[in-house]
Amino acid sequence: PGATAEVIEATATTDNVDEIVVYKALGSWTITPPPGTDPVPPIPYPNHPTDPTKPGDAVPTLPHVPGFIPVGPDGVTPLPPVDPDDPSKGYELPPIPTDPGVDTPITYVPEAPKSSTVTVKYVDESGKDLLPPIITEGKVGDSYTSEGKVIEGYLLKEIPTNATGTMVEGGTVVTYVYVPIGSWVPNIPGQPVTPIPYPNHPTDPTKPGDTVPTLPHVPGFIPVGPDGVTPLPPVDPDDPSKGYELPPIPTDPGVDTPITYVPEAPKSSTVTVKYVDESGKDLLPPIITEGKVGDSYTSEGKVIEGYLLKEIPTNATGTMVEGGTVVTYVYVPIGSWVPNIPGQPVTPIPYPNHPTDPTKPGDEVPTLPHVPGFIPVGPDGVTPLPQVDPDDPSKGYELPPIPTDPGVDTPITYVPEAPKVIAKPSPPKASPIVPSVVQPATKSEALPNTGEIDSSVLSLLGLSMLTATKIGLKKRRED
Repeated sequence: PGATAEVIEATATTDNVDEIVVYKALGSWTITPPPGTDPVPPIPYPNHPTDPTKPGDAVPTLPHVPGFIPVGPDGVTPLPPVDPDDPSKGYELPPIPTDPGVDTPITYVPEAPKSSTVTVKYVDESGKDLLPPIITEGKVGDSYTSEGKVIEGYLLKEIPTNATGTMVEGGTVVTYVYVPIGSWVPNIPGQPVTPIPYPNHPTDPTKPGDTVPTLPHVPGFIPVGPDGVTPLPPVDPDDPSKGYELPPIPTDPGVDTPITYVPEAPKSSTVTVKYVDESGKDLLPPIITEGKVGDSYTSEGKVIEGYLLKEIPTNATGTMVEGGTVVTYVYVPIGSWVPNIPGQPVTPIPYPNHPTDPTKPGDEVPTLPHVPGFIPVGPDGVTPLPQVDPDDPSKGYELPPIPTDPGVDTPITYVPEAPKVIAKPSPPKASPIVPSVVQPATKSEALPNTGEIDSSVLSLLGLSMLTATKIGLKKRRED
């Protein structure tokens, strides 16, 4: 091996001939490696399997060195790749020269950089794009990296094997394949099914997240887990209206988790309606209504004499819940007209209650009594209150209007009535007495008895004196 024999021509002169066969060493492909790399030993030309006079045809492959291409003996012509689409499979060696004892030099020269791309695709199992492809440009031989993206409602099936690598001629396509993420599927009687997708992890596209939502509460029903029996725990054991905890995501997050709402056994409940003052003291006995959780209820304020309802409580109507409900109506004292009569105790007159509305006073206003010698004035202390009957103050007076804040009292003051001025009478004027002329009688008339004239005159004088005395006394009183 490694040599060829020379053929010697001779003419036989005797029967016994000794032939001398001379072998010559075969040449090699001598390789000059890229600068900075280890030396590469020569590759000897192959021997022919049967003919020692010539080299063989079983030529080996010249290895590929990234970034370099081998050129032939002329130092210029690149050697052809074994696979034009994949130079990494190596190159064909130059033919063995006519003189197989002569070496064939091969030199690796730097390869002119070639453009390349890496296209990263994010698709579902049918190949449909879930995100626009990301294309990165570079040179053949450049390294690249890629990563999966978090896509809502999907999970990355696996990391592709070429997620990282080296750019090659013709470019590289990296494909991330996603599968739909599963859901919790609540089945609520009489309502459409609305799946609740498992959450995505905020950074890892291959697994679901930990931020689990709350399953809503449906009055009259409780949710049970995938086994169809076990009730799901409420978020707040004291208040199921806040919802329920969802079951854990299964090992295979692409599998749905069924949840079924089943009728809840009705629970008893009560509504207690209280009527109290601001200190919490009961003004009326509480009213207790029994029912079932989920039943609706209503309540109302009551008209309580001497009090006004402060406001309607926010839970005056609603739905019965576990543990019962207390509806509290708070009342404040109603105001009064407060008459102040000199020398008498103060007796307030409460404002009237409205016959049906407990939040406001009524319109049936009583009459303020008349006190002889006094007149009542209003809250300003000056303005007299109007009489019910202008011609007869004994019928009483009209009360002032109830103030805007019916909890505020209205003061009324009785003040002395101004004395009335009586006109002085004029003394009577004396009229002269004209004596009557006694005509002689044509007929004799009966004469008065003795003393009749005297008594008549005396009576007239006495009456005149009595009148004068009374007038004099009255004048003195007036003076």
